Amino acid sequence: MNLVRNHHGNLTYKIIGLAMRVHRNLGPGLLESVYRRCLCHELRLADIPPEQEVYLPIHYNGIDIESGYRADIIVRGEVLLELKAVEHLGPLHEAQLLTYLRISRCRLGLLMNFNALSLAFQRRALGPPCSGVRPGAADGYATIPIAGSASAAR
Repeated sequence: MNLVRNHHGNLTYKIIGLAMRVHRNLGPGLLESVYRRCLCHELRLADIPPEQEVYLPIHYNGIDIESGYRADIIVRGEVLLELKAVEHLGPLHEAQLLTYLRISRCRLGLLMNFNALSLAFQRRALGPPCSGVRPGAADGYATIPIAGSASAAR
């Protein structure tokens, strides 16, 4: 279990560093799509293959809902990145990240706001381990803030 935690910790550390590089080079004030494309470019250069605009299916009470919801970036099928270019990150942004984590089967998420003087980010994980739990099921999921989560700017 410790190896899994270290793997995810190292991966998120690298992702956050690359996002900081993008923010340092571009600064605040651009569209979210610009930051997404530049971060994906940096991830590829670092041999961390990203998937962009990943479709997130909604399953409800035995039916599939054509929703159009998409994760901004998913890295290695493990880490979901939700990018924002807003004045402040709020509770609804965090709730959106947690919902996307539940329906995507990713266990770890990063919420990043590029429209700040310094890159603001939050790191969230779902737990406990969800063996036997359907994605999107209410039971078996809890939010676990990971040590080191921070917002660099407010």
